[in-house]
Amino acid sequence: MDAISQLTKGFICVAQISKTKGYDGTIICDIEEHYLSDLKNAPGIFAIHKGSLIPYFLDTSKSNLKDGFLKFDTINDKEYWVDISPRQLFLAERDIKDIRPQSQADSFVGWSLFNEEENIGIIASIEEYPQQIMLIVKNDSKSFLIPFHQEFIMDISEIAQSITLQLPEGLLDL
Repeated sequence: MDAISQLTKGFICVAQISKTKGYDGTIICDIEEHYLSDLKNAPGIFAIHKGSLIPYFLDTSKSNLKDGFLKFDTINDKEYWVDISPRQLFLAERDIKDIRPQSQADSFVGWSLFNEEENIGIIASIEEYPQQIMLIVKNDSKSFLIPFHQEFIMDISEIAQSITLQLPEGLLDL
């Protein structure tokens, strides 16, 4: 079990941090819809900051969960979020009413995705389609829908929390 898995044992990842919004420390997140009410009612929301799992307290008057905008009581600077790694938010299992079973693929949310040596972005979510699993990958400028197919996988590194694929020529240009 890697250090992050040990640190987050007893916690469930409920959101991915996409980016900051403005200068006051508000962040934009991709929140798992299943956990919206749990997130709103949780006594604390956790993130890994400088190697420790830290609780944060949601400022509900300045947050809009439906749109993914989160503002925390003590965070007033967008630079604070630079040190959050992985860029995930967690809830304690005890604060969740109905825990959704996590598939193996779901555990890759928040990981970096590479096409050979090119960093494509961060895996924001994973969608299961009838023919295959698709990775929704986001970077600063756009989102990609990438097929997660066994033949494309070159490496999966749990330590680096990254997946390296060898994608067909032109797939990222679509």
